Amino acid sequence: MTRYLAESHTLIQHIPRTGGTWIEKALDLTDIKVTRWAEKQPKDIPKKHALIGHFYRNQLLNVDFVAAFVRHPTTYYRSVYKWVRSQRHPLRKEWRWHPYQEAVAVFERGMQYRDWLWLMLRKHPQWYTRLVQAYVGPQGGEIVNFIGRNETLFADFCKLLIMRGHGDSLTASIDLIESMERKNAIDMELETEDDSEQVLLEQERLVIQRFYSPSTQGKRLYVPVASQTASA
Repeated sequence: MTRYLAESHTLIQHIPRTGGTWIEKALDLTDIKVTRWAEKQPKDIPKKHALIGHFYRNQLLNVDFVAAFVRHPTTYYRSVYKWVRSQRHPLRKEWRWHPYQEAVAVFERGMQYRDWLWLMLRKHPQWYTRLVQAYVGPQGGEIVNFIGRNETLFADFCKLLIMRGHGDSLTASIDLIESMERKNAIDMELETEDDSEQVLLEQERLVIQRFYSPSTQGKRLYVPVASQTASA
């Protein structure tokens, strides 16, 4: 669900399974005025995880700053699989568009993670790289102003709020926010027992280099990368 922070004209895009629900709950603990765009959208605009291109031009006129959060491919694919497998009806009829249409299409009830992953890698190579680009744009042609990471969600969320002038609101509620548990986490043991994840890393090397390489440190859009995170 896309969030708009009215006072700072900031739009937070929600790439699914990257911490967006945690961000929503964290914002609820502050006094920041937040509009959840999905609740107010016309029927012809997707209600779940809409891209910027889905919105009308007049909806974006007051947006001065766009942020998004990403996640490392190895844990991202696992999280997507858990979500798909745990949903009784993964894509509801009223959702006219959803970024997981391809991931759901290859899944069959009871399918193990490694089998689902192999199908994704074969039928939809570089799926996650393309998904992220749809939300933030290609490297060097970004359509966002800030890119944080799920692995450093709290720290990057704080940086975003301070950057956008919400430092006082953050300070007043920071203890509550820091103690929050991750939201929508799905407890499920997964096994691979093959080289599928090595193939995954090769296919998604562009997105790994882009968001998890020390070369992104100090860039205008990318938060610094800790050395232990870069090698994940």
